[in-house]
Amino acid sequence: MKTRAVPLLALGIAGLFLASAAGAVVVSNDEQQVSTGPSTTSSTFPPFEDTTTTAPPVTDTVPTVVTEVPAPPASVVPVAPPASTATTTAPVPMPVAAVDPAPCNAPAAQPAAGAAAGPVGVFTSSIANGSVRLVGTAARTPAWRAKSGQVVSVAVAQGKASALCLSGPDGGGAKRLTTPAGVGRPALSFDGARLAVRSARSGGVDLVVGSVEGADQKLILQSSEIGDPVWLGDGTAVVTCAVTGGARRLVSIPAGGGDPKVLREPCPASPVASSPDGSRIAFAQGDQVTVLEVGNRATTSLRIGIVATNASPTWSPDGKRVAFAYSDAQGPALGVLDLVAKSGATRLRAPGLTGPRWAPAGDLIAYTANDGTAQGLFVVKPDGTGQRRVSPCQTRCTLAPQPFATDGLSVALELSS
Repeated sequence: MKTRAVPLLALGIAGLFLASAAGAVVVSNDEQQVSTGPSTTSSTFPPFEDTTTTAPPVTDTVPTVVTEVPAPPASVVPVAPPASTATTTAPVPMPVAAVDPAPCNAPAAQPAAGAAAGPVGVFTSSIANGSVRLVGTAARTPAWRAKSGQVVSVAVAQGKASALCLSGPDGGGAKRLTTPAGVGRPALSFDGARLAVRSARSGGVDLVVGSVEGADQKLILQSSEIGDPVWLGDGTAVVTCAVTGGARRLVSIPAGGGDPKVLREPCPASPVASSPDGSRIAFAQGDQVTVLEVGNRATTSLRIGIVATNASPTWSPDGKRVAFAYSDAQGPALGVLDLVAKSGATRLRAPGLTGPRWAPAGDLIAYTANDGTAQGLFVVKPDGTGQRRVSPCQTRCTLAPQPFATDGLSVALELSS
């Protein structure tokens, strides 16, 4: 199939800086409507670059537990050794719960009405009126648990191991979950019942899956390097980047344990996101956004602009569109791919635009951006209209992969200095 692409304007650092400044977001104190610089009119991308392929030339599966070697230098193209050289080893015992982990304490006080979120910690914000609630100042990497109205976060404290915490949206009823040592960013299954998390150990990393309460935690992968896990939408498997056989690959591991399936080599630079039905994943790489079929690993890409490694694609609830952040000669922007029409368009431009996340009802996309004084939480309709600031942030605020409450009325934010 022929490839159609339009050459892109080379992007210099100075040009990006000037374009970002020119596209400053201006917020009206009365109506909190966002003006996004020169224009908010949608512009279309070049036609899809159809890169549909057969299965990549990599081994379909790798042993669940393999003898790993450090990743090769970046200048060397990793080559997977013959399958016969992979040596399996007996699984190690389940990681021991962290000793003396950080406490999961409810906050002593809440922000005043109308206050900005911050300065640091995990907050929740109402989409309707922008009011913010503090989950915890010594917390990070939040995820909203589907259906329960609870937030899972990672508590940190000086001199203590990190702890997984479950609490209400204002930190109330906080309790510590069974926490593997050296815990990383938690990922919740779409139904909110199970959790996947990285666990650091001496000489490597484990990937642990279990119920949120931690009663049935199971080690499903060991490697010298494992990235943040992502659940497939149907809950059958967990996707992550891992070093297997000396190469850094994107792999899918059955949630109940078993041999990982190699989806792509090398691993994409950006986070990946699963479609609601679990059949496809999306990620950004170079100057394009790619959708990969999990079953046969066929890919379709859209060439767009200069994609940041934190482009963080997000799927619409119906699985027909993908939103993402990217940059080009005019600065940071929000793009939307229509996978049915095989077309894409820029919907919004704003300085510092990052981390778009699609609301559960499909009617809004939340993102963070700079309003000229500081970052804030914003929402916009998928067609680029109705953009408004929800709440300001005292410091840098980011949206985690699963920030929305099930009803779509609140968002969880992480603020860092």
